[in-house]
Amino acid sequence: MSYIENKEILLVDPKKFGLSPRVTIGQLSENHFVIIKDRKSRIIMKDGRQVFEQIQLIKNYTLNSKISLVTNASVCGKTTAFLKEKGIEILSLKKHS
Repeated sequence: MSYIENKEILLVDPKKFGLSPRVTIGQLSENHFVIIKDRKSRIIMKDGRQVFEQIQLIKNYTLNSKISLVTNASVCGKTTAFLKEKGIEILSLKKHS
């Protein structure tokens, strides 16, 4: 079970958005989707570009939706700036068993 700010994340099938089954997509509300990166290694620029491409695919299927990145890993400064410039919010992932 994963949470953001004490809200449970409802997992969504990534195939619904034309994404690989290895991508973890969650839904916080009707118009707020998140890409979940649950890992220990840092998120670097290569990952940031990949996340941006995935978000573009999701936006093709969900008009007027907010899409954020959720991770428990640290994000490098260059990647943080890139995603912020693109209007993508980075949220902290909390896990509960």
